[in-house]
Amino acid sequence: MGQDIFSIASKHADWVSRSRHLTTTNVSNLNSPGYKAVSLAPFEAVLQASATQAQPRLTHARHIAIEPSPSTIETTEDMNPNTLHSGNTVDLDQELLKAGELTRGQMLNNAVVKSFHRMVLASTRM
Repeated sequence: MGQDIFSIASKHADWVSRSRHLTTTNVSNLNSPGYKAVSLAPFEAVLQASATQAQPRLTHARHIAIEPSPSTIETTEDMNPNTLHSGNTVDLDQELLKAGELTRGQMLNNAVVKSFHRMVLASTRM
């Protein structure tokens, strides 16, 4: 069970990192004519995709298990009804809200990993 938690936390950290990159890219292109804001699919979609994706069968002890990465979840263009005349769809307020949500998600992720790490260490000391 603990290994599953660490695997999910790792996927979440990767998803947050990629989402932050897209958010900063959107903000940096705030004044670029014709730029379309993009974002990753929600993390729940990443979990569902990794749960439903067929895993290769390991037939030898030296085979390496391959986990699906969040990069298989494509980015989507954000729909913004306030598209500027230049064709730019970046909404600075929405991007700043996303940045705050991503920060809170990363802090929660770190707290969960730290707690489970302490539990694993405590269980090995007994």
